[in-house]
Amino acid sequence: MKKVLVIFLLVISISVLAEINLQISLSPVLSINNYPNRDKFYKPNMDDLLRYSETPPLARAGIKIVEGNLKGIIRFEAKQDFSAFLMGRDWCNLPISVDSFSPFFDANFPRLGFVEYDTDKLTVSFGRRKLKYGPGYYDLALADSPPYYDHLWFDYNASFTLGTVGYRFIGISSDRSVYDAPKTLLNHGLWFDIGNFRLSISEENLIYGVYPDLQDLGPFIIFHHTYQSHSNVIAILYLDWFNDDWRLYGETIFDDIRLSSESNYSNPIAIGWFAGIERKIIDGEAFKKVGLKDGDYTLFDRQNKNGGLYLRYEYYRTTPYLYNRDSEIGKFVNPIRMNVMWLSSWTTINTFYGFKYGPDAELNLFEIRYENERLKGNVLFELLRKGNYGITDDYDPPFEYHWYKLVKPIHTVYVISASLEYVLNNDILVMGNFSLSNHDEVKYFFSLGLGKTFSF
Repeated sequence: MKKVLVIFLLVISISVLAEINLQISLSPVLSINNYPNRDKFYKPNMDDLLRYSETPPLARAGIKIVEGNLKGIIRFEAKQDFSAFLMGRDWCNLPISVDSFSPFFDANFPRLGFVEYDTDKLTVSFGRRKLKYGPGYYDLALADSPPYYDHLWFDYNASFTLGTVGYRFIGISSDRSVYDAPKTLLNHGLWFDIGNFRLSISEENLIYGVYPDLQDLGPFIIFHHTYQSHSNVIAILYLDWFNDDWRLYGETIFDDIRLSSESNYSNPIAIGWFAGIERKIIDGEAFKKVGLKDGDYTLFDRQNKNGGLYLRYEYYRTTPYLYNRDSEIGKFVNPIRMNVMWLSSWTTINTFYGFKYGPDAELNLFEIRYENERLKGNVLFELLRKGNYGITDDYDPPFEYHWYKLVKPIHTVYVISASLEYVLNNDILVMGNFSLSNHDEVKYFFSLGLGKTFSF
């Protein structure tokens, strides 16, 4: 109630100056798939959450406030309960119960609510939305796969002799009720733009079990707490270059580097890297976003070039011990806690801050994508080789696996997916998604929906 009152007073206080729109969205979706119906004892995983979060809610209602460079958005949604989605109701997005057609809403909302101030030199964002740091389809340090991040983002840049230099600070808070202790991810970094080339140097400091102190928050300390307890630090380097037709890019992250002076009981070497190449085939206009999907509000550190037909190839490699620690709270995972009706009353799912497939993995990714003002679509081919060591496995010395080789037995997974969005003349959005994979067994998923936003 207090939160509602604060939001109401905020709206009233700025309504005299700002443009305020009340927005109501409808998005009916139907699906055909062969995913099994789960029972009430089932423990959901990240794949379940991502499939669920990519299905839009039937209805949303919210407020959008715009005043110059300042923008604020909050949306409440009638989204199907997660347990109903897993227990046989995923053929639609109606908020109906497992055992009847009576309505039941997921109470974990809103999934989108933030205020942003954005100029050519300064970007500040505070609230809940998707974030993405890095040049890849999947990034290693901070990816947009999770449904949202509770965050503070500060980005400032200035001109210098050769181009532009920028400083970035990102803070992300995880649900402290999961561990009965705080878990905070901080990113400090510098980036340099020289012509079409970008060099970005940064670190992510995961502070767990304690709240951040002044050492953690120091704005110009780019590598924190190398030997501190309650701190898991990753160093990040990425390069990105493009011209009118080509783009070359890559990223490397260093979680741990065992020095020659350290014993076999020290943390093992843990790194991840990827390289990518993209080719523009046909020019085109950027897609006209209608603001219906949460992904339309993703905050990027560098927006990809849009419009036209593109071909992309990326190669990813993560080592077995990447993202891991000997304590559950110290692992580089972002827990999403959900209050559901028919599964365990508080279902917690760990999502990776970075690479969707986690450690001990090799991925070849091919993408064909096209967009113009009204049409956006892509086809994605993924060949994943996943080692047998996961983020939940023991992380104790002496470490038995080679730091770089995939742990046998290696599982090979093929994924083909496609998405399509088309905006009709009356701004009705047609949405389609398809996926086919051989995770454990061959599974397919196809959905088709419509969306329309009404502003008042």
